[in-house]
Amino acid sequence: PEWCPHQAPSTITCYTDGSLKQPGVQDWAMGGFGVWWPNRDMDEKPLTQAEIEFAHHDLHNAGTRLWGHLGGQRSSSTRTELASGIIGALGPGAIRQATDTMAYCVKVNKLLNGEILDARIPWGLQKDGDLWRVINAVFRIKGLHAIAVESTKGHATNDHINKGISTADNMQGNANADAMADKGAAW
Repeated sequence: PEWCPHQAPSTITCYTDGSLKQPGVQDWAMGGFGVWWPNRDMDEKPLTQAEIEFAHHDLHNAGTRLWGHLGGQRSSSTRTELASGIIGALGPGAIRQATDTMAYCVKVNKLLNGEILDARIPWGLQKDGDLWRVINAVFRIKGLHAIAVESTKGHATNDHINKGISTADNMQGNANADAMADKGAAW
């Protein structure tokens, strides 16, 4: 990523999600990550080299879809969520991600607040430390001020909207990111 001098926007710029499918073999799973950038103007915010190299993409009339596969013996739902967060953070400029995974949201916000998750244990010895090290580096290179992450209700329904738990935009944004993550898992 490139350094970004701007503060993270107050509105969501991209939705991220991970998907993990168990094909029935113990300790083996098919994972995928997905990112949905609604209303992304390709003239103002073209795909970055990292987005092109690390994710499949297509330009949809309502935004940009990115997805990829993350399979193997070490695949987990946490790893797929981290992969989607990394790809989302590699996008251009300041960003505000929305995720439906509270554990990811809490831990990533600790990083964004400048906290080292566990200074006593090197990244390589922490669970999923390889990806936490990557996302930490991406955040610090881009600038902690330029990235915000918030939670949104996953698999929201119209009832959730009526009760004020979600919004129509967040319901659609999360559904699109989820669909891209499923596409990545099936790739």
